[in-house]
Amino acid sequence: MKSKVHIKFGLGAALVAAILFSIFYFLESQENAGAFKWAFILVMAGGIFMSCMQYVKVNGKATFGELFSNGFRTTAVIIVIFLAFVMACVTLSPTLKTKIMNEAAQANASTPATTEMSDDALKEQQEHVSAQFIPFLLAGALLPMLIIGGVSSALAAMVTKNSNISSSKK
Repeated sequence: MKSKVHIKFGLGAALVAAILFSIFYFLESQENAGAFKWAFILVMAGGIFMSCMQYVKVNGKATFGELFSNGFRTTAVIIVIFLAFVMACVTLSPTLKTKIMNEAAQANASTPATTEMSDDALKEQQEHVSAQFIPFLLAGALLPMLIIGGVSSALAAMVTKNSNISSSKK
């Protein structure tokens, strides 16, 4: 590992994402869920792209693998810091858990499989999710973040590598 730019940009992106999360949940703006999701994706991808560009500036010529690994290390930093923040918020604010559970119940109510379930089965399902809330929350956040980070890392590595090649030919 030649440099540690992934820590700086991962920390910055995670802090911006934490601020977005705080605004979204604590200011009761659930009607803007789509906007929050897209803003989070843009913040995460932006942090990864900037990290890869800085990596090339600091280390000079870099291979695709070096750039991808830097981008994915940035993803790891973002995920660890952001999920730690979310876990702290859920632990310190029990109303946040209730808000998230209510949103999930509303989204789940419109699915065809749920409309066929009895009220007792729905209540049992909600109790199970409530009892296992933290693992479900971690898994539900981790997988999309890994996918977004992997795709963003690959794109950032390709774009930065190609810009590195074109600038070295001049």
